[in-house]
Amino acid sequence: MKSAEAKPALKSSRPVRPRAPRRQVTYRSPRLTVNKSLPVFLFVGVLFTSVGSVILYIFRNAEEVVIDYTHCTSVSNSSQPCTEVVNQLHAAEKCWCEVPFKIENEMTEPVFLFYGLITFLQVPQSLQVPSERMDKVEDESSAEQLPTEVSEQSVNQTIVSASSSSSNEDSYFMFSDTLTVFSVDHSMYVPLVRTGVAWPDMRCGKCSRHSPLNLKKTQANFSRSKLQENFADFDMQKLENDDFMVWMQPIASSTFSKLYRQINYATLFNGSLPKGDYQLLVTYTYPVTSYGGSKSLIVANSTILGAKNMLLGFAYVVTGCICLIISIVLCGIRLRRKMIQKKKA
Repeated sequence: MKSAEAKPALKSSRPVRPRAPRRQVTYRSPRLTVNKSLPVFLFVGVLFTSVGSVILYIFRNAEEVVIDYTHCTSVSNSSQPCTEVVNQLHAAEKCWCEVPFKIENEMTEPVFLFYGLITFLQVPQSLQVPSERMDKVEDESSAEQLPTEVSEQSVNQTIVSASSSSSNEDSYFMFSDTLTVFSVDHSMYVPLVRTGVAWPDMRCGKCSRHSPLNLKKTQANFSRSKLQENFADFDMQKLENDDFMVWMQPIASSTFSKLYRQINYATLFNGSLPKGDYQLLVTYTYPVTSYGGSKSLIVANSTILGAKNMLLGFAYVVTGCICLIISIVLCGIRLRRKMIQKKKA
């Protein structure tokens, strides 16, 4: 048999494309050596240690007085603590208590009052509600108009105070104690400013609303007097209240303090809060002992760096010390290499 003749290969009509040339991209990888890293760690260590020392010195000059009134006793019945009164569900009577304290050194302005809570955990997920979801609650055209005369019952039905979560199911509401400071030496109440405690971006941005809210839930022990004392400042439809805005700022730690009031110096206290004896008058309505918590009033003045925060200074000092330790280790490695090179030579 004749062998089959090989068929010629068919030529492709596809045009021949030249291979794309590879472009060599120049790059530079840092080579960290002991000689290059030592000055950096040494400079950062000295800088952070110096800054931390200055911060600690500034904050140490700031005055701060902490008054714990968790277990204060009732004025009407000295044998009964206020915690027993507020822990009763739907308590009809309020509890008033007095806690004396003393300011050792004169506090220069500005002086602020903070309320502090311990073992209280705010859950940020429950505080932050999307605006799109809240806008669907009720249309602006169907908003209920606020009556001119507001009674306790109407305020109790309209004000929203269930605004936070804690580690206990009994504490799902806003801080509601009323705190007043009385100067024993001057026989007068310390004037306080209740507006302006919230940041401007909270009032104009985050907490500014255009759609009304019609939420009915309220807490049993909420103090209606806190709203009635300056009702014009509280917008019931937009919830634009400074105390509410400050409370709605979530805190990750279970121990925190939030701004309550600022002292007004326009009346008597000219530029400072004088030293002497004072009394803290408390309208006790906020339960914390049911889950092992505590609360206090903090009287503190501000510095050029803000409120007293020793943690910031300690953080700088610790970071600087770590960098200095690393620089000492690198210096030892460098000297050891030099000694080895001398021996080889």
